[in-house]
Order: sequence, then C-alpha cells, then structure tokens
Amino acid sequence: MSILKVDQIQGRSSNTISLSSENKLYIPGQVVQCQVVRVDTQHTYSYGTTNTGIEMTNLRVAITPKFSSSMILCMFQIFGEPSNHNTIFKVFKNGTVPTGTYAGFNTTSGETSWSGIAMALPYETDYNSTPFSQTFYYHDFPNSTSQQTYAPGVKDSNNNNRTWYLNRPAGSAGTGIYETGVSFAIAWEIAQ
Repeated sequence: MSILKVDQIQGRSSNTISLSSENKLYIPGQVVQCQVVRVDTQHTYSYGTTNTGIEMTNLRVAITPKFSSSMILCMFQIFGEPSNHNTIFKVFKNGTVPTGTYAGFNTTSGETSWSGIAMALPYETDYNSTPFSQTFYYHDFPNSTSQQTYAPGVKDSNNNNRTWYLNRPAGSAGTGIYETGVSFAIAWEIAQ
C-alpha cells in the first residue's frame, strides 16, 4: 500500500476532481451514494391480523453498499390516509420485518401489533378526506456489499382489517377538499 501526503489537491481546470466509476473513495462519515424512489401514483394496501403488517412494495428502495462497514440511513415520507387512526408504520428489509439490533419495530414491546417505528398519523376521526404526510427514519448496518432493499410497512395496532390509501384520502382519488400527494423512500450509504 502507498501513502500519498499532500497539503492541497486541486483540479486542473476547475474545482472538480473526478474518479472513474470503478474507483471508490472512502471518507468516514461521508455519503457514499444515495438512492431515491418517488411514487406519485395512488395505491391501496389492505392489512389485518398479522403482527408484521404489509410491505408498501412500491416504496421499496434498493441500495448495493460499496463498503461492508457502511451504515444505511433510510428516510420515508408517506402521504395518505388509513381507514382508522390505530395505524402504525414498520420497516421491511429484503421483504421481511427485521428483528434484533436493527429491528423494524420497538424492541422493548417486541414484534406485536402495536409495536412499530412511527405512528401513521396523529389522532383524528375523519377517515374520508384528511390525508396526512409522515416522515420517519431507519438505520441499518447490513455488513454486506450485496443489494439490500428497504420499505415502509403499515399495520393496524389492534389486528383489525384496515386499508391504507397511498397518495390520496380514503374518500376520493382527488378533487376539491380531497388532497393528493407524493411519497418518497430514500437510502443513503454512509461510510463508517
């Protein structure tokens, strides 16, 4: 291994220094890459009596870490409305709800119907025309350079059959007083 020691690096004709795509630059704490999924279309998700809920697959973001020691930081912004306020979000990794240190739910409560990452919306009783936008984060250390997928999941906190209306209110696909919106899933690889 060689060591290069310099006081300053400058580009020849600008302040940009480029690396070919085959090369990797490792700087702890810096973002290595970012993957984004934006969903404008409307979907419905039916969920019910399982503790895991249902994965919102159209918000699944895929990322292939360049370094096995990296942290993956995900942000989910979900717009929509459930058919009942007793709704909670979980996180799915590679198609299932992860357990252990980086569980997709509250580990003190365990994987129960009421244990999740974030509440879907504040308490309200208009399940027809009042969509809400919720943003929450999840982090993971996959210890791998294989592709990982992350997605939000939704479930009823009392194991009842419910529906989540993504990017729309329950009562309409969009018109006056029935707002529509956009949902995002973002995954950053951060060097450690």
